[in-house]
Amino acid sequence: HDGMAPAAVGVASPTALGFAPAMPVPLPDVAPKPMSYRTSRRMAKRAVDPDKPKRPLSGYLRFLADVRVEQKGKIPGKEIMGYAAKEWRKLSEAQRKPYNDAFAKDKKAYDKEFAKYAAAKAAAAPPKRPTSAYMLFNKEVFAANSGMAATEVAKLAGAQWNALPADKKIPYEKKAAELKAVYEKELAKYNAKHGAEKEE
Repeated sequence: HDGMAPAAVGVASPTALGFAPAMPVPLPDVAPKPMSYRTSRRMAKRAVDPDKPKRPLSGYLRFLADVRVEQKGKIPGKEIMGYAAKEWRKLSEAQRKPYNDAFAKDKKAYDKEFAKYAAAKAAAAPPKRPTSAYMLFNKEVFAANSGMAATEVAKLAGAQWNALPADKKIPYEKKAAELKAVYEKELAKYNAKHGAEKEE
């Protein structure tokens, strides 16, 4: 039948065909796996320190912000980056100067604030654990074999330390003991200071 639309074909539901609907399978009551150390470290690194100064926008990013405002509604958002990049390349050094100068000015202020921030973080951090006698020896072996692969030098250092007579280890053990004494004093100061801050 030319010119006639084909008749609609009804599709029977599974229930009409005699099939019972599938029942939902209950999920096992299993506790989620604990987060791995590597994952937790990665997430900790992503955490933003609210006290950390924000790096100022570069000259180009300031120009891009102006272009976004000027071309809003005229150029699709996904195309604005390419457009801004082309326009930036067309600008002379004199035309870029206001943007770059603004960045340079803010960068100086940022550098000062970041220096204060870094100093405060260093002062607030606990003292680093002292180097052991073996690690002092290990550093000397690495310095003397800088041309070798790190894994090979590590093996060499371990073998040499194990073969080293007890009297030859004394200088390293003495130095390590001195470093440990300094560390314990610094740690006591740190704990006393931060313990008092918590009580306040």
